Amino acid sequence: MGLLGGAVYVNAFVLINRDVPKAKREFALSAVAVADSTGILLADVMSLWWQWCLFAANGIADQADGKCPF
Repeated sequence: MGLLGGAVYVNAFVLINRDVPKAKREFALSAVAVADSTGILLADVMSLWWQWCLFAANGIADQADGKCPF
C-alpha cells in the first residue's frame, strides 16, 4: 500500500507540473502540498475518534485515552 500511495503522490505532482500553465504552477503545487498535509491530519484525528468508539463498543473503553463523541 505504501508504494501505491507514494506513486499516486508523485504522479499528482508530475501531472500538475506538466499540465498546469506556468503562471499558475507554483500556486497549484503549493495548494496540493497543503491539502495533502491537511487531509492526513484530518484522517489521523478521525482515526482516534473511531478507535475510541470501537473500544467503547467492544467493552475495552478503559484502555482508551478519550471518549467516543458519537
